[in-house]
Formats: sequence, structure tokens, C-alpha cells
Amino acid sequence: MVSSPEPNALAARRPTSFILDWFYRSVFSKVAVDPAWVREVKELSDAGAVVYVMRSRSYLDFFALSYFVERFGLPAIAFVMQLGLWLLEPILRGTFWRGLLGAREPEADALVRAIRTGRSALLFLRAPVAVGARRRGENVSLDHVRWLVEEQRRRARPILLVPQVIVWGRNPDSVETGVLDQIFGRPDYPGQLRVFAQFFWYLRRAILRAGDPLDLQAILAENAASEEPLDDEALVNRVHWILVSRLDRERRVILGPRIKSPDRTLEEVIRHPHVRAAIEEASKREDKPVELVMRQARSELVRLGARPAPWLFPWAERVMDAVFNRIYDGIEVDEDGLRRIRDAARSGPVVLLPSHKSHLDYLLMSYVYWRAGMAIPLIAAGDNLAFWPAGPVLRRFGAFFIRRSFGGARLYTTLVDTYLRKLLAQWTTIEFFIEGGRSRTGKLLAPKVGLLSMVTEAAAAAGANVAYVPISIGYERVVEERSFERELSGGEKKAEDAGQLVESLPRVLASRYGRAYIQVGEIQRFERSSAPEPAPSEPSAAPRSSKRALLERANARRAAVTVLADRVMREINRVTPVTPAALVATALLSRRRGGMPRAELLSHIDALVLELEALGARFAAALAVGYEGGRRPYRVDAIDQVIALLVENKSLELHGPAHDAIYQVPDSRRIALDYYKNNLLHFFVTRSLLASAALASRRDSGPATVAQLREEFDALRAMFAKEFAFDADADREFEQALESACARSDLARDDHAVLIPDAAALERLRFDAGMVRNFIEAWWLSARAIEQFLDGDSVLAKELASKTLALGQRWLLTGELTRREAVTRPLIDRAFAHWRELGVLVGGDSGPQRRTERFEPSAAMSALVAEISRYL
Repeated sequence: MVSSPEPNALAARRPTSFILDWFYRSVFSKVAVDPAWVREVKELSDAGAVVYVMRSRSYLDFFALSYFVERFGLPAIAFVMQLGLWLLEPILRGTFWRGLLGAREPEADALVRAIRTGRSALLFLRAPVAVGARRRGENVSLDHVRWLVEEQRRRARPILLVPQVIVWGRNPDSVETGVLDQIFGRPDYPGQLRVFAQFFWYLRRAILRAGDPLDLQAILAENAASEEPLDDEALVNRVHWILVSRLDRERRVILGPRIKSPDRTLEEVIRHPHVRAAIEEASKREDKPVELVMRQARSELVRLGARPAPWLFPWAERVMDAVFNRIYDGIEVDEDGLRRIRDAARSGPVVLLPSHKSHLDYLLMSYVYWRAGMAIPLIAAGDNLAFWPAGPVLRRFGAFFIRRSFGGARLYTTLVDTYLRKLLAQWTTIEFFIEGGRSRTGKLLAPKVGLLSMVTEAAAAAGANVAYVPISIGYERVVEERSFERELSGGEKKAEDAGQLVESLPRVLASRYGRAYIQVGEIQRFERSSAPEPAPSEPSAAPRSSKRALLERANARRAAVTVLADRVMREINRVTPVTPAALVATALLSRRRGGMPRAELLSHIDALVLELEALGARFAAALAVGYEGGRRPYRVDAIDQVIALLVENKSLELHGPAHDAIYQVPDSRRIALDYYKNNLLHFFVTRSLLASAALASRRDSGPATVAQLREEFDALRAMFAKEFAFDADADREFEQALESACARSDLARDDHAVLIPDAAALERLRFDAGMVRNFIEAWWLSARAIEQFLDGDSVLAKELASKTLALGQRWLLTGELTRREAVTRPLIDRAFAHWRELGVLVGGDSGPQRRTERFEPSAAMSALVAEISRYL
């Protein structure tokens, strides 16, 4: 709700009957109005004369719009097509009876007078459906549009036709029609009885939305400048068609595309030529009857497809309200980002690509979408979540389940591809997690491009201009914190099942998890790379040339999909909000060891906030970065709230009085805090690696040269090439990092030398290097494990990882390792993957691991370990 501005002269309230006054106050006042609608209409009213346009003539929609216009001080509606304003007059007035008896001003004169006096008007495109009439209602006369065109030619100020949608229910329009639809009209073109039934049933869930306005002045100018201008009749028909299209688009954004029954969708997929061909091919390959393969394909589609039940969504909203209010202090949503998504949905299908931190991501995104007045997306979920009862429930709320790996199953791949084509062709919003699985570390995982590639191909086949939307979903605390901790420490991931759900639900509902965050990045489009056409060749060489061209096109497409995935990941990182928990965790974990006094903690947070501001990072609203209310550029009470939350869940120990406390992270909880540190690590990776390089390049003989510092930096950059996203231009990245370090007085550049100016700068560099120390320690630990366990022997990958984790636990106790968060399974696995790529190990991801011939000698491994040790 927004408070009503002071009405101006043009928006003065008309005298109404006491019956309508009572009806307005008791009914329409309960409808929530988006402040964005008020702002949009106000801006349009300032720019020109506003004429609202609705799909179907409706007394109820007219009364509602009249009330909202008056309530928010907008130019009053002075003309209503084929209804007249006499309906709003008191019964005892003569104007009421003259209007009732048909003694009204001619419509053309009334419409023009409303425009010229600076008020607004309301037009309808169709008459309501009557019993026995056509199901979409009758087209109304286009004379009103013709009169507006003529009036526009006589005036300098533009006339703006504003498609106006009032949706009284949230059930999508259906392709199929029933007996009631034939009698009372379809939901999208209802008769008066259906309108009033929808109104009373969905009163509190009504949505008021304005579509893209149509500028008549611009249309006339464009037509006049055309080589073949349209005559007036054709021009009026074009304006009418544009208005119908924009109204349909706006309705589709709110309700989604016309739905088909799941069984009808299944039949359409099965009958698709590609699927039929794949079934016949599988029948021949597997030597099975076509009918048997067909039954298997149907069974796969039943397991794959979503079966949304829109009538459940309002009830689910109430449940989610209760749950989220119980466990979260609030949900911060990027409202401007949602508006950009809404705009994109008007022109084509939308694919949402959120980061994946928690199983609650599925619910949270749909909940926010629903609350924003948009059709909830269909979500691609892993088939590990298809267990009873979660699977059937999620399926009813728009989830469709895909295997984690297709394993070369051609028929299954064709089924998924065709299903996606169907969804995109009807402009269904699709959501899937580009990382594939949940991030256990808080840092974005490398993108999985398999499903993204299928979506881009399906979009091309459907001729759809898809908007790919990067979205960052984050939490002050994740509900899976404990299970992530266990898995990171080497524990096996437990398969999701009903027992696990029942066991965890009471614990989740009994805890508080701070705030949740949803931020939207810049919308991306798929830029297809075109492979070169095959050169002319001899007929005998034509098949070979064709194969080469196909291969080149496939490689070009893969490269284009990889570029798209990289852009999406960078956008997610860019818009990930800096939270109080991330700042506290970064400050505490980047210190070498021991407790941290409160003054030092706040000092580190001050420096982090200033640097992040300079980088253009987004901040959680709770931090109120930049406010003028205190000595610091953020709200310290937001930091204190997070500290209290961490103390409560035993992730932080507090010693001494609160104003002069010393904070200490128990070793057993460092992994939990590292998750939140990694939420913002991407902002500081280059800075941290440069600090590590600067500390390693110090020489007893004197300061390091720029070339030596660059050599160390490049070595670290290569070591973590698959761990972090770096600038494609390494020279620029290094120079910018060095320039920034010198500007902060962390380093001083003198001709060709780089030196650390003083002890304070040395401490700042150690702090910065501490942000990535756990990664360096993990790489060092993995190299030591190769040296110790693979000395002439081979060990299975899983066993090698377990031995390495046990060795790391031992060295944490002896002090050879200082970061508990370095001894985690994902880091160790990625370190071994790095050594395999570098040619230190062979054996694949899961097979027996052994050293390569080059690193078989002990001296070679010792040199490698020593090289990494320099950065510690």
C-alpha cells in the first residue's frame, strides 16, 4: 500500500452516491496497489493525456479503476466508453436519470472534451460475453480509436494509450474450455456473472498493472515518415492490434501462458517428430518392440514433467509467510531487478539462473515471484528430490525432475530437449541452477553448461528470444549449515528422503537464520557464434567437408554457451550483496590466529566496507552503508546483531564486556564461518593473491623487482585458474592490483622495485593474504599427500582424499597447518584435479591415482612442495 498524495484540481473527487461510497470503502480499499503502478501513471499523466484501455467491458473494472485513480490523486476519469459517468452520480440527481434514460452527450464529444480538459478516459476492446455469445465476446467499435487519432492530429501534446490490466484471480488461462466457460465466458474474457464471482473470491489477491503505453503522436509520426504510409482505416486497425497484443502480454506476465493439461503436454511431446524418430532408433538399437519403447518413454515423461496446481499457490503462500516469518528476520529483494525481469517477460520467455546455496532456494524464488505478481517459474530440479512426499508436492508447485547425469541416453535426452522446446515456445518461465548442485563452501561453483546448452538449442528451435537472468540468492545463515560442515569435513552426503525431511523440519523451525537476499544481475542474451561455411570442394570430398563444418558449428556453439555461462557467473558475483555475516567472517578468519579485540574487528570491517564501496559492491540494506548517523559508514548495530547470532549458535566465543570484547572463533566452527567469508571473497581474490605474492617475493638482499612480483603473482594465478574467475587480460589485472595496493600504501613502487613501506603495511598485507591462505594450505596439503602416499604406489582417488583429510587433521594439531577450513573435501578434491591437469597425477577423477613419470623422483615432488611453501 502507498499513502495517497494530495489530490490536484484535475483529480478532484466526483460526487458519488452513498451506496458507491460505501462499496468503494468496504471493498476496493482492501486491494493492495503496487506503488510502481501509481508512479508509472503519474509520469504518463505529466507527459500527455492518458487513455486507459481494457480488454473487456466491465462495470466492476470501471468502478475499481475509478476508485484507484481518485484515491492516488491521478487525473480523474472523465469519459468511459459505452458506460458513462452517470453511474457514479447520486440517484436523486437529474444527471443520473438522464444518463439512465439515454440522454447523454455524444461519445465522440465526451471523449474529446475529457482529453482537452486534461482528464483521463477509459476504453474497452471487447464487449462482455453473454449467454450463447462467442466465447471471447464481441469486438466493440473502433470509432473511439479513430476519434483519438483525429484529435492527436489537432494537438501538440501526445495522447498515451495505456493498456490496463486488473486481474481478480491468479489461475492461468486454459487452452481447453468447459461448459461453464461457454456459458459465462472464459476467465480471460469473462461475462458479468463470472467477473463478480472472481471479484468476491479473489478480492485480496487482485493485481493492478499497466502495460507499455502506446504514444499516438509517435505512431502518427512513424506512419507519416514511412515509404508506404497506412490509410486511416489500416492505421486504426494497427493501433487496435498493438493494444490487444500488449494487454495479452501483460496478462501473460501475471498469469503465465495458457496452460494445457499435463496429459495433453505429454501426448504432444510423444508425438513430436524428433521423439518418434528417437523411439524408433532406440527400438532398433536395443532390439525392442516400438510399443515397449513408447511405454518406457511415456513413463520417463511422467517422471520428468511438472504438474502445477495453481489453485494450491494461494494456500502455499500462507504457509510460506508463516515459515519465512518464523525463521528469517526479513527477505531483501531487488525490486528494480524484478521490474527488469517483468519487462523482459513481455517480449519473450525468461530463464532464471540463480546461484544455489540451499534447498530453500526452490521455495524462496517462487515465493518472491508470486508475491511480485508474476507467474511462478517451472523449476528444473535434480531427481534426488523426487522422493515421496517432497517430489509430488514440488511437482504440483512447478518442479520438473531431471537426472543428474544423462549418461549418453539418447532417448531421454530427446525427451528433455522436446519438453524444454514446448515450454519455451509458449513463453513459460524456466528456472534452473547453473552450478548444478548446492555450494557447500559459499563460493560459486564452476557452471554446469549441459542444461544451459540444451535450453539455448531448444530456444533456437522454438524461435524464442530468451532472456537469461543471473540471480544471486544468499542467506545470513543457511539452514544446512551443520550438514555442510559434516560433508566438508569428509562425511558422506546423505541421500534426501522423507526421514531426513521429518527429522530436520522441527530443528529448522526452531532456529533463526537472519535475513535472506535476492539480487538480480543484468539480463543476458545468447550470442550465437557462426561457424564458417565449408569451402567449395570436389564431390568426393563433400561429405568430409560437411562433417568438418558440422563439427566447427558444434564447437562454436559450445564456445558461445561457455561465454554465456561465464557472463552469468560474473553477474551473479557482481550483484551478490555484502552481508554483515560476510564482513564479520572475513575479518575474523583472515587474521592469523587467536582472538580479535572489538576495536580491531571494526577497524578491519571499516577497511573492507570502503574497499567494497570503491568496487561498486551491493550491500545488505541492514548495513545502511553510507548513512550519516554515526562515526562509521555503516550501522554497527547490524554487525552486533550478527555477532549475537553467531554467539547463539556457538560459531563465535565472546570474552569480556560487550563494549570491549575479544572475539574468538572455535577451531571446530571455522568451516561454518568460512562459508560466509567465501560469499564476498571474489571481490578480493586479486588483491589477496597480490599480497601473498608480495610476501613471498621479499628478499633478504633487498626489495623485490616488479618482474619478480609479477612472476609470483602469475604462479598463484595459474595455481587457482579453475578456482576463481580472473580477468582475461592478465597484464591489466596485475597493473590494476598493484596500482590499488600502492594507493592504499600497502606497497610502494620505486622505479623497478616494489617494497613494503612499514610495519603497518606488512600487517595489512598479511591480513589480505589471509583471505586465500586456506586455499594455499589445501594445495600444499594435497602436494604433501602425493609425496607421502604415492611414493611408488597407486591409491584410489576416494582413499587418497580420506588419507589426506586425516593427515590434515593431524597437522592442524601439530601446527603445520593453521586453517581448519583448508582441510575440507571439496578443496582437496579440486587440488588433486589441479595436479592432474598439471601433469603431476594420472588416474582420472575416481580411479587409482599415481604420480606421473616426471614427478616420480622424490626430488621433483619435494621441489613442488617447497614452491608452494613459499606462499605460507
